Amino acid sequence: MIILRYLRYCIFRSCLPFSRAIIRLECHFLRYSSWRTGKCVFYGPDEFLATCSKALELLAMLDQPLYESLVAKRITCWLEPKGMVSVDKYFGIAPAFVKWKEQGIIAALVYAQFERESALKGPHSLLSPIKRRAVYNEILSAARSWLEVHRFPRELYDCFIPPTMPATC
Repeated sequence: MIILRYLRYCIFRSCLPFSRAIIRLECHFLRYSSWRTGKCVFYGPDEFLATCSKALELLAMLDQPLYESLVAKRITCWLEPKGMVSVDKYFGIAPAFVKWKEQGIIAALVYAQFERESALKGPHSLLSPIKRRAVYNEILSAARSWLEVHRFPRELYDCFIPPTMPATC
C-alpha cells in the first residue's frame, strides 16, 4: 500500500509544473494584476490587491513572527472565483473570504501558512486516509485557534471547523 501512495505522490509532484502553469494562465486570462511582498506574490483585481496589502499590514501588527514567516516563503495567492484551492505553494483565496475584507484575507493566509508548515513535515499524500484527515483537522484547528486568539469574528473562524462538525462556509 505504501508503494501505491508513493507512486501517487510521484505522479502528483510530476504534475505540479502543469498545475502552476494552469494557475498562471488563468490569472493572465482573467487579466489579474500582481503585487509582491517579500517572496509572496498575489494576483487579482486591483481592489483585491489593495485589500491584501492592508491585510498584510494588519497581520504584521497582530503577529510579527507569522507575518515574517509568511513573506519569507515563496508562495503565490490569487483570487479564486471557484473557492479555496491549495496546490503546493499556490493558494486560491475564495470570494467568501474576500467579503470579510482584510480579516478574511488574513484568515485565508493563516490557513495557508499552517498548511504550508504541515506540508514541510512530509508529503500528506504518503499518509493513510485516516492520518491525512487527522492532519487536515489539525491544520483547520490551528487556523481556527489563531483566529479565536486574535479575536476575529466567530462567523469567520467557524469556517475552520473540522469536518466532523458542521462548517458555516
